[in-house]
Amino acid sequence: CIAGVLYQACGQVGTNSLDVTPEFSCWLLGQHRPLSLAANRRPRAVVGTTASLASPALYTTALRSSSENYSHNSTHNSMTTSPSSSFSTTSTISTAPAVRIRPSIVLLGDSITEYAFGVEGALLGWATLLAAAYTRRADVLNRGFSGYNTDMCVNLLLPNIFPKMTSTSSSIAGDTTALPPSNVLFVTIFFGANDAAVPGESQHVPVERYQDNLRTTIRHIRESLQRSQPNTVVPILLITPPPFDGPAWMKHQQIEEAGRDNDVTRQYGLAAKAVVDEFEQVFCVDIWSSMKGDSPQELGAYLSDGLHLNNLGNQHVFSEVMSVLRENCPHLCPMQDGDGRYGKDGGIPMEEQLWARLLEQK
Repeated sequence: CIAGVLYQACGQVGTNSLDVTPEFSCWLLGQHRPLSLAANRRPRAVVGTTASLASPALYTTALRSSSENYSHNSTHNSMTTSPSSSFSTTSTISTAPAVRIRPSIVLLGDSITEYAFGVEGALLGWATLLAAAYTRRADVLNRGFSGYNTDMCVNLLLPNIFPKMTSTSSSIAGDTTALPPSNVLFVTIFFGANDAAVPGESQHVPVERYQDNLRTTIRHIRESLQRSQPNTVVPILLITPPPFDGPAWMKHQQIEEAGRDNDVTRQYGLAAKAVVDEFEQVFCVDIWSSMKGDSPQELGAYLSDGLHLNNLGNQHVFSEVMSVLRENCPHLCPMQDGDGRYGKDGGIPMEEQLWARLLEQK
């Protein structure tokens, strides 16, 4: 899809610096300029409705009536282009949306999340499939950071992605964008592949600290989102690291020692599953098991290089995420009655009426 290609073309900019909008896509394709950001919130690209998520029924009602009840007089974000052809946001960016903001799905993780819109010619990422499933319903915000482990997540990512501070106490002078995401349907946490590197490797995090970091991450996200959604416990999907194929990884990296081990990775998956049981509305997506991590001969079917996902692996993660949602949070799944994409009861409806129904009303 065009959005997936754009995310690939932008690299770190596409997945970690901004949320791609049609307007920005046109600008970028015409300018071909490197980007730098002065603020801690990305310029937006894909945006939708401000309906409250205090309850599924309230959200559904608000979403359907949004076109009748919504109006705004906000201005577009203020942006400046420097003489060095870099793109930056100023500290005067308005917090009011330029267009209606849809609910969001936030994906937090390492490279397996960063690459979830596709990478290196693989256009079918699990985030792409998720975005397609929620077309006209919600916006998928990719917050994946290649090479990161849970130590880096706790110390660097959480304060910026899910800030606890108020807009008047931002750590960036004059910044009015240090606000948590609002109207979040659910969050995925997908760390462990790097933490599970064997001791001595730079990315290694001991399994006990990995568990503590997951607990800290969950609590931090919950505390942050309580500011914008005080009456809602936002579901969190904790995804285990996938299996690891050592021989394939060594061949791909042209190294003699893998620095990782599939049995060790399994232990980190079990540690993540144990953390899930400690929290309300936190659910496990155990892809190590569903990808048959205990059957080495099966690993090549899901992994592109022994560590990262290929197209089938991305499809599998998407399928497992949706399966866990259907089982535990059916009201947050895309509405599947009526013609299969829009209906009256259960799930997240499409924004605005279908075109055929508009014609029927004439």
